Amino acid sequence: MSERLCVCGHPQGRHLLARRDCKSCRDCTAFEAAAVVALDVTALLAEVEGDASREADLAARLADVERQLAEARRQRDANMTASADAARKLIAERDGAAERWANAREEIERLTAQLGQAEDRCRQIQDEDLPEAIATATKELQAELDLARLTVGDLRQHEITRARLLQERGAEVTSLRDRLKQAEEYARDLQDQLPAGERLYDTHVRYLCPVCGGRYREFHTTHPCARLVPVRVRITFIEE
Repeated sequence: MSERLCVCGHPQGRHLLARRDCKSCRDCTAFEAAAVVALDVTALLAEVEGDASREADLAARLADVERQLAEARRQRDANMTASADAARKLIAERDGAAERWANAREEIERLTAQLGQAEDRCRQIQDEDLPEAIATATKELQAELDLARLTVGDLRQHEITRARLLQERGAEVTSLRDRLKQAEEYARDLQDQLPAGERLYDTHVRYLCPVCGGRYREFHTTHPCARLVPVRVRITFIEE
């Protein structure tokens, strides 16, 4: 399409580009029309650019809204899952509580029945078996008391016997001390009466059995024959 020419003979594009090489452009009606069209195009271009900017903002806002929507959906799904889990847990707890309640009721009924049986048994014992049970318990306690009395009597007799034995042993010890003292005196007398050729070397205490004649260095309580008695053994040397 060929470009239209102004009345001044110049192309119309020069007027649109505001190239004022047309000397009479002020009086050119075609230039005025071209200027109006240029203004309309500029406004339309600005509007289009504004629409593009708004579309970009809207796209960004739409992306943000979609992201928020996706996050809300994710949270909704998570909340629904948690709610479902909590609901299942509550249902399980409710069922468990119902089962425990049923078991508790059964246990209460069983204990109530046992309590009734125990009360019946107590009444039966009070009416029939109590006197016999009291008599049996009395006999058992009396037998235990008699046995305790016998035991106490035996203990007293044992204590008396023990005291007597201690007294006898004390008397024996006193007698042995006296005999030892006499033996020492006798030894001193013999020492004085020794001949001039004999010399006393040493004396030892030994324990002699009066039955078998056994002589021991130490006192033994398990000797089978008789109780050992202490004796003093004299060792002398005879000078030739």
